[in-house]
Formats: sequence, C-alpha cells, structure tokens
Amino acid sequence: MFTRLAQSWELTKQSWAVLRADKHLLLFPVFSGIAILVVLALVLVPAGVLMSAMGVFVHESQRPAGEAAFVETIQFKALCTAILFVIYFACFTVATFFNVALMACAMARFNGEDSSAKAGLGLAWKRLPQILAWSAVNATVGVILQMLKERAGFLGRWVLSLVGLAWTIATFFVVPVLVVEGVGPIDAVKRSAAVLKKTWGQSLAAQVGVSAALSIASIAVLLVLVGGGILAAIFVSGWLGGILIVLGILIMLALALVAATLKQIITAACYRFASTGLVPEQFDGQSLRSMFVTK
Repeated sequence: MFTRLAQSWELTKQSWAVLRADKHLLLFPVFSGIAILVVLALVLVPAGVLMSAMGVFVHESQRPAGEAAFVETIQFKALCTAILFVIYFACFTVATFFNVALMACAMARFNGEDSSAKAGLGLAWKRLPQILAWSAVNATVGVILQMLKERAGFLGRWVLSLVGLAWTIATFFVVPVLVVEGVGPIDAVKRSAAVLKKTWGQSLAAQVGVSAALSIASIAVLLVLVGGGILAAIFVSGWLGGILIVLGILIMLALALVAATLKQIITAACYRFASTGLVPEQFDGQSLRSMFVTK
C-alpha cells in the first residue's frame, strides 16, 4: 500500500512539472466551474417557474382528488425526471468539454505539439458531437440509476450504488479516448474498459495518490489558517480572523483546482502509456510502468 502511494506521489510530482510548463491548464477547471454555475442557473430558474405554474407548490389539501390528483402526480414526476436529465446532460457536457480541452493540451505537450489553451479548446470544439453524444448516454444512465434508487429499499440502493461505481470506473478513460480517437460514446466506453482492464485499475491508484496528497495539504490549511482565523477572531481581532479565514478558503480552493488539473494530466499519461506503450518524456518510465500490472 505504502509503495503504491509512493509511486503515486512520484507521478504527482511529474504531472506538476507538466503543469508548471503549461500553467494555462488551470484555466479549464475554472471555466468549467463557472460554466456549470451559469448552466444550473439557466436551468433551475425556468424549471422553478414552470413547476410553480403547474401548481406543484399548492398545499396538499388544495389539490384535486381521484384521477386528477393521479394525473398531476404523473405530470410532476415526468417534469422532475426531465429537469434532472437536462441538469445531468448540461453539467456533463460542460465538464467533459473542458476536460477534453485540458487533456488535449496535455497530450499535445507529451507529443511536443502546440499545447496552448486555444489549441485545446479548438480540439474540444471539434469533438463537440462526440461530447454531446457521450453526455446524453451518461445523463441517461445517471437518471435511470437515480429513479431506481428512489424505488429501491436499502439493499437495492446499495447494489445500485455499486452499479454506479462500476459505471464510473468503466468510463474512467472515456475523455482521453474522445481526445485521441474521437469515437462515439459506445465505442469510447468499450475502449475505456479495455484500457482499464489492461492496467488492472492501477491507474486509479494514481488518482488516489493525488487526492491523498492534496487532502493532507488542505487539512493543514484548514487547521492552521481557518482554525487560527477562528481563534484570532475570538481572542485578538475580528478583522484578522476574517482575513485568515478568507485566505485559508482561497488556498483550499486553489488546491482543489490544482488537484483537478493534475488528475487529468496523470490520466492522459496513463492512457498514452496503456494504449501506445510510449512514456511521455515529462514522466519517469519506471514510475509510470509501476502503475501497470502485466497479466
């Protein structure tokens, strides 16, 4: 276990070197987060107005009985399902678009090509049909699992959670497949599962290593700055405490941003090695090979 974490830490440091060379990679998670907030606002506000217009906020005692109530319930559930699908689809599309752009830049850096933000966004735009198709499939799976969970008991929800986890793992390499091969969603899932099987899931351990390393850093920031800010606000000065707390929150957000970017870089490196056998020059061959198990 400790050996695997040490290897993951080495990959984290090597991906950090890639990030230092292409600092603009940090922009993609920022753009993604902002775009998702905008999309949610554009979806949820009209959805709220529509639900209100349908009378779903009317008190239970004021609702019609019998067949009318049944029809109203069916309409409400259909509306909720449609809204959930739109939210899933929109968020998946935005997140995948910017992840494709980020990973395209990382792949270009590995190949010694143009790794500018403009080039990454250009490739993502070129892959937009595949991104939309993949988002539709992913949103459909998400909505179906959510609907089944609402009707299942405790054991059923547990099983469905495992199914959702299996889907997430199987589609782990879908984004780099979209970047490199530009195939449709079904072929992308098949290729992702095949690459993951080849790696025996060890590439997932690299993601855990990044998360663990930056989680430790986040906890340290939380204890020192946020905790210190609370104590300073109580015993010294409210202004000083507020400054420390805000600084701590900003640093934690920055760490989360770095973690999201490093994970995509490592995923790109693992996919390149698993699919072609080539080690990016920015990575140590031994560290990267250690994440793979030969059958």
